[in-house]
Amino acid sequence: MSTMEATARTAHMTKYYREDFSALLGRMIVDIRAMYPEEMELFGWHHQDPGCVLQLDNGTLFVPMRDAEGNGPGHLAVDEGSK
Repeated sequence: MSTMEATARTAHMTKYYREDFSALLGRMIVDIRAMYPEEMELFGWHHQDPGCVLQLDNGTLFVPMRDAEGNGPGHLAVDEGSK
């Protein structure tokens, strides 16, 4: 992939992320917990370790997933910058 194509792909994905994840903008995470067995079942996930649920200050919940199709719980990478 050329640099120009990669830059165009980055711009496209930035637009996608801003549209799909706009509910996160300006919000504060107020709770982080493991999913309850009933929640895992709702997602159709049958893994030993439960997924993660993050709750925002307005009650919105979000769940890191393996992929866009929701094929399993995922990992949330955290970069604390210069800490």
